[in-house]
Amino acid sequence: MNFTIYTDGSSFRNGFGGPGGFAAVCVEDDSLSVRGGAASTTNNRMEMMAAIEGLDALPEGSSVLLVTDSEYLALGYTQYMKKWLLFKGQNGKWPSKLKNPDLWDRLILSVGRHASVEWQVVKGHSTSKWNNLADERAGEEAAAWDA
Repeated sequence: MNFTIYTDGSSFRNGFGGPGGFAAVCVEDDSLSVRGGAASTTNNRMEMMAAIEGLDALPEGSSVLLVTDSEYLALGYTQYMKKWLLFKGQNGKWPSKLKNPDLWDRLILSVGRHASVEWQVVKGHSTSKWNNLADERAGEEAAAWDA
C-alpha cells in the first residue's frame, strides 16, 4: 500500500521545556492520522514523534512518502544516520552530542516496519494544505498541554 503522511511538531517555549504537540496527517486515509503531545518537550522531539507515530499508524510493509518541514528530522535520518550508526556499532552508544537518542532508536524501528520510506522536506507555513493541517493539529495539541 502507498501512503503519504505529512508530519509536524510544535513546542511552546522551545528549548525551555515547554508544552508541545505533534500531528501526522495521512492524505489517503485521515483515520490513520495521529496526534499527541507532552507537558515538557522541545520542537525537535515533537517533530520526531510525529514521524514515529505516523509511521506506526500505517499498515506494516507500506511504501511511504513522509513529508516534513523539519530539516533536523529529514536530514538526520537520510544524511547523518549511517555515520551515527557506525559510531554506535563501534562504541555501543550513540555519539554523546546527539540529541534525542531514544527517539532516533524508535524512528529506526518505525521506518524498518515499511517496504520503503521516502523523505521530502517542504517549507513550513507555506501553501501546502496538508502541511498546514498537520501544523494546525500539532498546535492544538501543544495548546491542550499548556493548560
